[in-house]
Amino acid sequence: MPEDTTSDDFTVTPYAVEGEIDYAELLDRFGADELIDDQIERFPNPVHPLVRRRVFYAGRDVDRFLGAVEGGETVSLVTGRGPSGPMHLGHVMPFYFAKHLQDHTGAYVYVPLSDDEKYFAKDLSVAEIGEHTRENLRDLLAVGFDPEKTRIVVDTADADVVYPLAVQFAKHVTQSTMEATYGRPDNVGLAFYPAVQIAHLLLPQLVHGRHASLVPIAADQTRTSDSRATLRGRRCSAWTSPRPC
Repeated sequence: MPEDTTSDDFTVTPYAVEGEIDYAELLDRFGADELIDDQIERFPNPVHPLVRRRVFYAGRDVDRFLGAVEGGETVSLVTGRGPSGPMHLGHVMPFYFAKHLQDHTGAYVYVPLSDDEKYFAKDLSVAEIGEHTRENLRDLLAVGFDPEKTRIVVDTADADVVYPLAVQFAKHVTQSTMEATYGRPDNVGLAFYPAVQIAHLLLPQLVHGRHASLVPIAADQTRTSDSRATLRGRRCSAWTSPRPC
């Protein structure tokens, strides 16, 4: 399982959020910066309520994305879903945020569904994961993304796209780097999954050329996003709190 990020009072991992969260301490641990008023004002008008009300409260290299939007450059967003059950309000918030930015910037939106990772990590059958994937997919389609600028990638169904990329990236990620980011995995599938997620996050760069890409994620997924640091690319991320405010 991924390594715990803990203090005496709280625990934050990709699989568990417990205790009273010290968000300022999370920023220090993960090397992110709190969004400032100037950055919030630079988001496309009208500024999305999740940004204006600082539910999305921190990020890395956000100025790159905002500068690209202001310059009329190609931009994209990557925000995914692990289909281990029904989606609730906290799950869908990043997707409506992505839809808002797509409407106001023309951004490409990539939505990976990591059915493989959920099978590795959860006590669920392949059939159960498949049913959750189909149910989640219907919810995602209901968000109303532009079909011409949106790509939904299901890892097992789109393995012909994802796996060849993951293989190339995996060669450049050492076991020690993976364990330093995720901790010691419970099985071989989880050990390889970081390479799959690198493929998710860099796929827009490979399709549309190098550009600024925003990755709206919860703070408890930051270690997952850190796997990208092994490969250089122009990207940024925006954080929300690990549980709805």
